[in-house]
Formats: sequence, C-alpha cells, structure tokens
Amino acid sequence: MTTTVFCKLLQKDLPKLAAPPFPGEKGSEIFEHFSEEAWQQWQARQTMLINEKHLNMMDKTHRRYLTEQRDRFLTARLQTRLTALLKSNRISLKSHNGHWQLGR
Repeated sequence: MTTTVFCKLLQKDLPKLAAPPFPGEKGSEIFEHFSEEAWQQWQARQTMLINEKHLNMMDKTHRRYLTEQRDRFLTARLQTRLTALLKSNRISLKSHNGHWQLGR
C-alpha cells in the first residue's frame, strides 16, 4: 500500500517520497510535506537550471544558488496557489490570537 501525504505544493493527497531526499532538517521537511510528484517537478526544474546555467556542483556558490532556487520553487508556487484561492474566496485568512489561520 502506498503512503500518501497532503502535498503543500500541489494541494492534494499524493504518494509520499520513499525517503527524505537528503539528510537534515530540510530533507525531513520536504519528506513530510511534499509528494513524489512535486519532488519530480523540482528535479526536472533543477536539471534545466544546471544545464542552462552551466552550474558546477563542485562549486559551493552554484550549490547555494540551486538550494535557493529549490526553496523558491517549493514556496513560490505554494504562495501563488494560496493567493489564487484567497482571491476566489475558496479560503479565507483570519487572525486568531495574533496568529494567521486559513479558513473556509
């Protein structure tokens, strides 16, 4: 049986990654909150960036750039989806005890 996760990026239950994509806190966060499909989308984008920008993974600045791009990819698409849902009134944003919460 396939384990699923509610994917933050694609906003639906999808098959989970088999294991964290890399060690550490960020790898665990991706494993717990993003689907296999979302990770595959990032890997395709990553491959394109490496090829088009001629990135060298031995270069620390290139690895840092790719990490920044990964974080932007995973969060920017999420922000775009949330903005669209807010504009369509399918969800609402409410303040509760000084914290913002999503509602329906």
